[in-house]
Amino acid sequence: MRISNTVLMMLGIVITGASADCLSTNGKMYQFGTYTCYGKHEIVQCTVSGNWTLIATCGGTCTFIGSSPYCP
Repeated sequence: MRISNTVLMMLGIVITGASADCLSTNGKMYQFGTYTCYGKHEIVQCTVSGNWTLIATCGGTCTFIGSSPYCP
């Protein structure tokens, strides 16, 4: 499952206003709205409050296609 900005717009999710960055488990900072793999079986998104929210649980190992996380 790939998540795109078009899908977000269809879901009515709008990116506006001030936001906080999210800290990953490896110490890297991610901007609000960024999707990434968390562990082996989850895709998470950085929220406006600087927290991670679960977007998808993968049946297989979460990988990247280009810069987008992918759940097989």
